[in-house]
Amino acid sequence: MGLTIIIAIIFTIMVSDATDWDFGTTFYTGLLGGIVTTVLLWFARKIEPAK
Repeated sequence: MGLTIIIAIIFTIMVSDATDWDFGTTFYTGLLGGIVTTVLLWFARKIEPAK
């Protein structure tokens, strides 16, 4: 997730002078996917394995 945010910031800086761009769905999909993955992995680590 952190890498996605860093890449988005770099992308924004690189194209800040352009007039016809937008993040579109790929930026939000990557950000949302990173958040969902982080939360699911956090929950997975909290679950104790069955004996």
